[in-house]
Amino acid sequence: MARIVRIFKTLRNNWKKTTFGVILVSYGVNYGLKKYRTNEMLKLYCEEAKSFGDAPLPIGVPVRQITVVLNPASNDGKGKAEFEEYCAPLLYLSGMKVSVVKTESVGEARGLMDVMDNCDAVVVAGGDGALTEAVTGLLRRNDSGFAVQRFPIGIIPVGKLNNIAKSIFKEYKDDRIKLMAEATMAIVRDYKKHIDVMKVEVLEDGEKTPGKPIYAVGELNWGAFRDVDERIGKYWLWGPLKPYTAYLFGAFKNLTWECDSQFQYNVPCDGCRNCMTNGLQDAIEPRYGSSAQNARWWHAFIPRAKSVKETKQTKDYSNIINPECGVWHQKDFSTVEFQTLTENNSAFTPPNKPKHLEVNLGPKNLSKFDFMKEGWLRAKTGVSHIHREKIPVRQFEMVPKTEERSASESGTGEEEKAPDVERWYSIDNDNYEVKPIRVTLLPDAIKVFSASTSR
Repeated sequence: MARIVRIFKTLRNNWKKTTFGVILVSYGVNYGLKKYRTNEMLKLYCEEAKSFGDAPLPIGVPVRQITVVLNPASNDGKGKAEFEEYCAPLLYLSGMKVSVVKTESVGEARGLMDVMDNCDAVVVAGGDGALTEAVTGLLRRNDSGFAVQRFPIGIIPVGKLNNIAKSIFKEYKDDRIKLMAEATMAIVRDYKKHIDVMKVEVLEDGEKTPGKPIYAVGELNWGAFRDVDERIGKYWLWGPLKPYTAYLFGAFKNLTWECDSQFQYNVPCDGCRNCMTNGLQDAIEPRYGSSAQNARWWHAFIPRAKSVKETKQTKDYSNIINPECGVWHQKDFSTVEFQTLTENNSAFTPPNKPKHLEVNLGPKNLSKFDFMKEGWLRAKTGVSHIHREKIPVRQFEMVPKTEERSASESGTGEEEKAPDVERWYSIDNDNYEVKPIRVTLLPDAIKVFSASTSR
């Protein structure tokens, strides 16, 4: 009994050291178990990849060649190490011929896609921004119709924000390592599907003649929530609390509290005499045969792939009439948040029939408390909790109002100047200056490697 009392007194006098030791041991055990499970999981993936590499190729079938466009700066420099540890071994074991190209500057992936030639697929190792660059480069090519069929795109999510990959491989979105492994194995298994893209064109000075387009795969955001999301990284000192801190301080900062814009759109159509005749439903027309100087010489020997329009026209649309098809609707708005989603974004509201973009308009205004509350809920759950008006569209044009309001708008004899606020769109997490834009849905525009071969 005395011995038990002595042990109890010893523990009571050294409880801080004992507690710290228990926590340290517990952490070490959990870390070891997690590492062991990860290694066992990767071992299974490696065995599957090796089975592809060991399988004999049919006579006359060449070895698959892929080009990996790697952004070494992704995820604050951690992306390169993650690719080399979790993804590259699977690609090499599969027997494919792998070339890795490391980008060194913004926009380099776009330029690489313009000259991409000697490979069977392109793999983007990075975040959503890197993927958008690659898709933009692919669809800006003079032979884009051919290139879309020739170069399916693989997505290896080693970036900080990987919303597109999490949507395509939604079963694994909560496990980063498994998400990377599954995305890599989709390339090895050669599972592909078509996905939608939205074409974003800047209308310079409000004119109808657009500049060079950006092709986005996931989303376009504008407003106060977008501004705070952009600043979250600045609060790194707060660790896991940084999104909550960003919304706490952001509520009292000079954000884009008013997204004022002229807005016109047309509604989606599943196919009718009007749109199928005029080609409004085309995803993207193959252009490699349109000009001899733009085509590669060897394109003449490759069978021409059917466009989406040609495939759909097996159905007779001559008797289908949709009076709403091609009609423009006007809806000017003022809101704290404007958002456009493709079906590739996990926040998109299904079903996607007929094919459309989802435009979300937030409330006209929010109190600082409601803004903080909504931001904290989004940080915790990843979804919006405020009421938003949803508008399905096929195409829209948006002309944001300038910061200087005319005398006729303000009701005074002088120009009223808005506060000095930097106004930016976020297109797949890349920033673009707020300007008049035209956004068009391109259904099934590109092929990507996915968890299944659906669609």
